[in-house]
Amino acid sequence: MQTTYTFDAFEDNLKHTEIERLTKNVDIHSKTITDIFLNHGLIHSNKVLDVGCGTGAMLNLFADMLPQVEFIGIDSSKDILTNLECKQQNNVTVLQAEATALPFEDNTFDFVYTRLVLMHNQQPENIIQEMRRVCKPNGTIICVDVDDETMIFYPFAHEFSELIRANVQYSKMNGTDRLIGRKLFSLFKSVGIDAVKVITDTSDFTGFYDEIPFPLRLAMGREQARHLVQEQLITEAQRMDLVQKVETFCQDANRFYSGSFFYCIGTK
Repeated sequence: MQTTYTFDAFEDNLKHTEIERLTKNVDIHSKTITDIFLNHGLIHSNKVLDVGCGTGAMLNLFADMLPQVEFIGIDSSKDILTNLECKQQNNVTVLQAEATALPFEDNTFDFVYTRLVLMHNQQPENIIQEMRRVCKPNGTIICVDVDDETMIFYPFAHEFSELIRANVQYSKMNGTDRLIGRKLFSLFKSVGIDAVKVITDTSDFTGFYDEIPFPLRLAMGREQARHLVQEQLITEAQRMDLVQKVETFCQDANRFYSGSFFYCIGTK
């Protein structure tokens, strides 16, 4: 499977930080995730599949809540599976497998979901097709992903929007689609999923804190956006200006940013 995100590629000293980031992302959005999933069939399911389970934060969230349900998680990364939070859960099984070749028979699961996986894969429709294949008739399929161009910033709305746009282009050049959220409905329809709908959840963050918001940190990268200059997506003058503005933004007590998650939901 062609993917642009590989946990195993992280240096050993950075893997723990990445695990913390992934787990925190689920924790922050746990109420919305829980409400949407429970209201769309999870509570009535007997067997559930998490495609790209990562740290197991989603499995952990649901396995505690629904101990009578059998949960199975798959991930292509052997390293991340050794760090699962939910390894001790009696109702959870995890396997190393590819999302484009799920090792299950047709019509196996009542509920199949993936979160923040499709953007990193160059053929997301193949993953969704596999999810549909292993889902039982009338079962639920949910894909959750982002669309970076829905982000709002204050201050420096224009400058940061240009930065995000440049990073979207850079990501596209490297095989990641950070606008995948707006495409989920069409992808579901293209593989024959029924009763498709999209729920958009917007999260707002306000006030002062030192940590750079993840969307800006991702766009700036490890080298303060020099990669964007090298690809001629921004100028060196823009880069230097952005470095200063990101620092100022983080220190601003009145700062604000928001971003949206897209929950695409359908049935087989």
